Amino acid sequence: MAAATATINLGWTANPLAETINAAGVFTSANGLVVDQGLVGVARGATGAVAHAPVAAGSFPALSSDGTSSRNLQLRYRMLDGSYKDTTSRYN
Repeated sequence: MAAATATINLGWTANPLAETINAAGVFTSANGLVVDQGLVGVARGATGAVAHAPVAAGSFPALSSDGTSSRNLQLRYRMLDGSYKDTTSRYN
């Protein structure tokens, strides 16, 4: 469970032998309401970012314990050939 919030602090551990993070994002679904923050650009070598709920939404909805809500975190990696690789983690 998590309370409704206007911002979410994201953090990760950098691996000096792997691709760096280019962008991070948050997508929340609860009670029929979907809030997609989109991707936030991340400076090369950074190990954190802050996701802000869109102004129109006001906040990311609260997560409940009944399984009807979820929050997805997306990390977009810079690949050496200029392309991107995305990973997502979902939790509730």
